[in-house]
Amino acid sequence: MKEKIIPITFSVDDNYVKHAATVMVSILSNSDSSYTYEFIVFDNGIKEATKELLRKVISRYGNARVKFIDIRDKTAGFLTTNIKTSAIFDRLFIPEVLKEYKKIIQLDADMVVLGDISRLFNEDTGNCYIGCVQDRFVRQHISDRDTVWLRDVEGLKGYDWASYTRDYLKMKHPENYFNAGMMLMNLELMRKDKISPKLVAYLLEHQPLALCDQDVLNAVIGDKKKLLSPRWNFVIDYSILHPGDAYSREGREHPYILHRKLWDGHFLRGYSEYYYQYLPEEFGNLQRRKTETVSPRDITFVCTGKIIGKGRYATARSLRSVRKYFPEAEIVLSTWEGEDLSGLDGLYDRLVLNKKMEPEYSAHLESCPWKAPNTYDLQQYSVNRGLKACRTKYAVRWRTDFVLQNGDFLKNYNTFNRLFDMYEADCRIFEQRVLIHKTLTVNPHAPDLAFAQHPADLFHFGLTEDLLRLWDGRPMPEGVYDFFCRGAGQPNPCRFASRYIIEQYLWVALLEKAGKAAAVPEYYLATSPRLKELTDRFFVSNFLIFDQKMLGAVSKFDKMQRKQQYRFFSFRHFCNEYTEHVDRHNDKVKDILKLYAYKDTLKALRRDFGAPFVCAGRKILPVLRWAALPIRVFWYLAKYGKRNFLLRRKL
Repeated sequence: MKEKIIPITFSVDDNYVKHAATVMVSILSNSDSSYTYEFIVFDNGIKEATKELLRKVISRYGNARVKFIDIRDKTAGFLTTNIKTSAIFDRLFIPEVLKEYKKIIQLDADMVVLGDISRLFNEDTGNCYIGCVQDRFVRQHISDRDTVWLRDVEGLKGYDWASYTRDYLKMKHPENYFNAGMMLMNLELMRKDKISPKLVAYLLEHQPLALCDQDVLNAVIGDKKKLLSPRWNFVIDYSILHPGDAYSREGREHPYILHRKLWDGHFLRGYSEYYYQYLPEEFGNLQRRKTETVSPRDITFVCTGKIIGKGRYATARSLRSVRKYFPEAEIVLSTWEGEDLSGLDGLYDRLVLNKKMEPEYSAHLESCPWKAPNTYDLQQYSVNRGLKACRTKYAVRWRTDFVLQNGDFLKNYNTFNRLFDMYEADCRIFEQRVLIHKTLTVNPHAPDLAFAQHPADLFHFGLTEDLLRLWDGRPMPEGVYDFFCRGAGQPNPCRFASRYIIEQYLWVALLEKAGKAAAVPEYYLATSPRLKELTDRFFVSNFLIFDQKMLGAVSKFDKMQRKQQYRFFSFRHFCNEYTEHVDRHNDKVKDILKLYAYKDTLKALRRDFGAPFVCAGRKILPVLRWAALPIRVFWYLAKYGKRNFLLRRKL
């Protein structure tokens, strides 16, 4: 019996092979298995090891094979100042390069196929060169006479999309402009009419172009195309922006192909799960940390800051709390020359005295408009010197006004560090997770905050070498301090404090040192959802955050936590973002979130039961609430079991 082959082409470089592999797996998982699927990959710089990885993935399927084609040597002569990559020519040369095929399907790598693609292949294109789907974004731009994308291209600034498609591309029916991400190509007819030479000639003769090869295909093919159902190229971000559109309504009902970078989970939340469902484990970005149980004798507590002589948060009380709950641990006190150390004898093991006016740390000590000195440099200096005095594998950096109430943070760290052992490989900065405090760890998703994620500087626990990456002793670069204070001429740029935020630059600088982001203040004052998602991904791959009870400590910032807790990133937020960005299948973390949801239900019940008992502005004791308590407890135990009930009590 003759083999029934469906050829499907992709054009990718080494970075996009894993996305193409995801598309291939989705095709093989949802299409007719009686066909053989031949994946043809145009090689734009793919490493041999990556090719072998892709072959390994496809070899698991008996009805599929993959081959690689490199035409860069044939297209190198066409490169100009406006055409800088040969990948632009791949789709244009398909009819001439793949002469053994009469028909092929061309796909972008940022898709997921949910329908049977053999049905697409068997569509009759008649006397048309391609079968395709209308580009609704461009049609909308034409209707609105928009200049998006055009105004940024030198030579096209006088055009809007209506005039660009009609006068520049010479399209008779611009409203039928199609998206080239999916094309069912009639190669036999295209070769007969010599379409490839026409496409290349048009590309070379018409520069500049807004959307490059897609513009070329639309201009040359014109009306010789068959418009298919939007289900075959459902562009998700258009449907999100225009949910009532007929295209969006039809595409949402059983879409066959989802299009537009589904791994961008924050914007495409609800669709990204399809991408991760088909992402081959060989290309997975997730890895596991090797965790270990930390003993108190492996820890040095580094206490930094000014000496507080008396009061609830006195330094002596802080040091005694460590001695009480961690008698085997060492204590390093890193403070400033001239501080009063009376009453602290025997409460620390080593003392580090720092000079306040070291030359490299005094450059930014001038007062800003809010009379706030640059304490970032001072903190970097004192904490770095204190951490360098550590002789143990692990360290705790905490302030002189931080008082432990128990030793639970270590027990909880050992438990939850094993639970949250997954991380994204390209987001890893620390060897092990660094534990931080909820208070002052800003929640970027709070409605009135204008900057992205950054961790608090009150409490850090982790590997000593990891803490030294964070507190490397480098001062803030010149100009950065002024920006944080003055907001480039705008008062109070952060809308959170009346001066720059130390924690903000601490995290930006860490990302820059790790080669993950540019260390510019504007980066962190941006409100872009994409930037917020990026910082969420880095945050949940490197940190572990505890609420106050889990940490077992008190500080002078507790009042702020009670007043502004919605602004802070809690353990619950951490669990949500961890399941969103890292480990979607961790049932234990999902159980924790269920427990939080149950607590919300109890709060709502208390609130609702209390409402009828309001009389003359005074609330009468809502007896029914407490009468119902045994019923709720028995119901919860029956549903979740004793173990989860006790865990809920801890949380």
